[in-house]
Amino acid sequence: MRRLVIITLVAVCATYALAGVSSAHKAPPQQQQAAATPRIAYVWGGGHGSSEISVINADGTGETRLTNDGLNDSSPTWSPDGTEIGFASDRNHGRPNIFRMKADGTGQTPVTNSSDESYFEPDWSPDAQNFVCTSNRGGWRRS
Repeated sequence: MRRLVIITLVAVCATYALAGVSSAHKAPPQQQQAAATPRIAYVWGGGHGSSEISVINADGTGETRLTNDGLNDSSPTWSPDGTEIGFASDRNHGRPNIFRMKADGTGQTPVTNSSDESYFEPDWSPDAQNFVCTSNRGGWRRS
């Protein structure tokens, strides 16, 4: 009996200790929401030779169209905290450039704005302050 009580107390204390650790290191509310509701960003043909970006919950519900400009929007990529999406679009000067927007599609802002080079296939830096991308800056090279 005494052994059962000690094992039970150890289990209860361990549970409270783990609960305390996890609550002390909780992510900000935006990150909790992003983690709680997995979303998929994807590209689909918007018609007339265009492509648009939409998001959908991982369970197939809550589909939302984020871009609707009749141009080519592509390569959506989530920011590390899930609050923004980076993407490529030819909406400026007819050349692919990198843009960012909030996860709900608002605040679409150019990151690059070139009429001479193309920038596409963006990805976020771990701190979400910068992008890496593919570019033809300096010309295309073949090996």
